[in-house]
Amino acid sequence: MRFSAICCVVFFLTSSQAHGFSFGGYVSDEEDRFLDNVWSFVDYMDGHYTRKNYRWARHRHFTTSSQSYVDVEDISYFSGHGNHHHIWPSSSESSLDLSDGSSTWGSSSIYGTGDSEYVVFQSCSVLSLSDYDSHNWSYFWKSTASRDRPFSGLHMVMGYKSDSGSDDDVGEDFGRYLKRGWEVRESWLEAIMDNGRMGYLVDEDGNREWTYLPGYACVIYIKPNKDETVSTRT
Repeated sequence: MRFSAICCVVFFLTSSQAHGFSFGGYVSDEEDRFLDNVWSFVDYMDGHYTRKNYRWARHRHFTTSSQSYVDVEDISYFSGHGNHHHIWPSSSESSLDLSDGSSTWGSSSIYGTGDSEYVVFQSCSVLSLSDYDSHNWSYFWKSTASRDRPFSGLHMVMGYKSDSGSDDDVGEDFGRYLKRGWEVRESWLEAIMDNGRMGYLVDEDGNREWTYLPGYACVIYIKPNKDETVSTRT
């Protein structure tokens, strides 16, 4: 494996029950590349698993209608603009704050018993580990008795803690590694490492260096689900 240079893995403490295996794809309409990113994943997965959704993304797919969308699937794949715990589902909507209590996925979702196990954000910085508004990163993801957050039975969320900097083959390679029986987290990290883009590093004097920029992948997971594969998840 060659992903150690970009690996950023962090975790919580509890697990949840898994069911079957199905997938969905959600595309922001703001740039053509987002369509390419999600189609790369959907097109590969179609030959191996059950597709539940492939749609232009909207807030409701992640929030009030999630029981028919993200939370009816085992893995959901989104591509669009992002920032610290925010995504931009569409050009006609504002950003979606994933920590505002309306995005809860998994067996203990506020909307009912969901099936979501994995969510992928091929978007810049959604999984940033920097403090934000004086809160540690985990504040925005971990549900507690007093706050609703995305981890409500969810096993794992994957994305980037930096700008994404990777091309539209990420989804296909991610799906291929899942099918080979790799651990889910390893599949994502390796797919990012395999699909970096070339770009410039520029110093304070304006000197440029043409180099490989894979983006810094990040995976947040529940401890008991750390090493699971599609076939061994619990």
